[in-house]
Amino acid sequence: MVGTPVTYSVIAGPSNLVGKEIHVMIDCVEMPRGSTPERYGDLEKFEVGAKHFLALRLGNIRHIDYPNKLPKDGIWFYLRAASLKELRPNSSGAKAPNR
Repeated sequence: MVGTPVTYSVIAGPSNLVGKEIHVMIDCVEMPRGSTPERYGDLEKFEVGAKHFLALRLGNIRHIDYPNKLPKDGIWFYLRAASLKELRPNSSGAKAPNR
């Protein structure tokens, strides 16, 4: 999978990220995403300027290929799931129910 680096402005979520810009590596950003909503969220496609609810990881567990030279500033996240509506569990850091 080839990744696309994108930048998001955080408007809700962990207090240490709200109001900041974060970098997210999205695998196959141009492909339709709705094939496995239970795993990857229900967002069909990414649209510039749209509000997206994201579930992120710090590790590149999907082994996404990306450009050799990513910007060094900020923390890079890797997309786990994306939706136009709030994802559960929330991003408060609380453990998900039944896990």
